[in-house]
Amino acid sequence: MSAAGGPQTYVLGGAFNCGKAQPGQVAAVSHGCPSALFRNVNILNTTQEAGR
Repeated sequence: MSAAGGPQTYVLGGAFNCGKAQPGQVAAVSHGCPSALFRNVNILNTTQEAGR
């Protein structure tokens, strides 16, 4: 990680259900984080690498 954003870049994300259990539970869940800059990270591309 090369850099992390400050409080002005913080974004709260979430969902209306937690997606656990049978039957499904309904509970709001959320998490937040600032923006970040990563360098030299390999990301798996399953479409491109499927034939290997």
